Amino acid sequence: MASAEEVYREAQERLHRTLGAFLIVKAWEIGVDCIAIQRNSLLKFLKLERMKNIRIDWLKEDLSDFFPHQWVTYSSDSGTYATLYLSRFEIPDKGKKGSMTDKKRIEKISNLGVRASIIKVPNEKDMISSMALLSNGILTPKSFGA
Repeated sequence: MASAEEVYREAQERLHRTLGAFLIVKAWEIGVDCIAIQRNSLLKFLKLERMKNIRIDWLKEDLSDFFPHQWVTYSSDSGTYATLYLSRFEIPDKGKKGSMTDKKRIEKISNLGVRASIIKVPNEKDMISSMALLSNGILTPKSFGA
C-alpha cells in the first residue's frame, strides 16, 4: 500500500503536469518559447502560503517533458524562490546573470533570441475548464485561458 507521502506526491505530479499542458498551449498561443511564473501566481495556483525548494524541484522534474530548460531566480532580500523560468530552448547565460526585475529579464532573454513572457497561472478549476473546452473544439487557441 502506498504511503501518504507517495499518494500526495503522485497527486501533485498530476497537478503539475496539468499545469504543464496548460502552459505549453498558452506559450504557443502567445508565441513564446520561454515563460516565467512568478512566486505569487504559483503559490496561489498550488494553494500554498509558502513553498520549500523541494516543491520547485518537483515542478522542474514534472514539467521537464514540456519545458526541458528551467531556471529559478531567488529574492535577494529573503533568498526564497522568486520566479520559475520554463523554456523549450536553452536560456542564454547572459539572460540569467545579474539582478533585475522579471520584466527586464524577459526583455533581455527575448533580445538574446528566446521569445519570453510572464504568465499568470489561473486557478485549477479555470485551467481544467479551458483545457477541456479547447480539446472539445469549443474554445480556439486565441480565446484560450482568457
